[in-house]
Amino acid sequence: MAQIKVKHFKVLGLPTEPEPNSYYLVENDDHYMIYVTDEEGVPKWNSTVGEEKSVVLEISDDQHDLELGGITTLNNSTGILKVITGISAGAANIVKRLVNGGTSAILLAGEDEGSAAANRFAAGFLLNIGAIATIIYNPDIEKWEVFS
Repeated sequence: MAQIKVKHFKVLGLPTEPEPNSYYLVENDDHYMIYVTDEEGVPKWNSTVGEEKSVVLEISDDQHDLELGGITTLNNSTGILKVITGISAGAANIVKRLVNGGTSAILLAGEDEGSAAANRFAAGFLLNIGAIATIIYNPDIEKWEVFS
């Protein structure tokens, strides 16, 4: 499956004419909304991201089939790279935001057999210190897709 480059925007409201092949993170008072547009700029779907704005999770070992809230700060303060092979509870168009708030990088491993097939990432992504990634569950390929 070919991946398309998408543009992403953090905005306070969805524009009246959204750009094609984009996703918009819209911040509200107590949650976020994600809108994804098709090649013509028409919103294909939207999803709420988490009921709470932030959950902190300490990462001291590699993680498989990890359970996360909507927006999660991952703290890897071990001094060495840690690996997350998958996120559990994937369902159509579920969106999660990951923030690396630790002092070491975290690898979101692509297609790693350490997690159940439906919990895996479609491709690997290095979440450097201070980096933020948005992950969206794609039901067509039954995998998490990572957008930074």
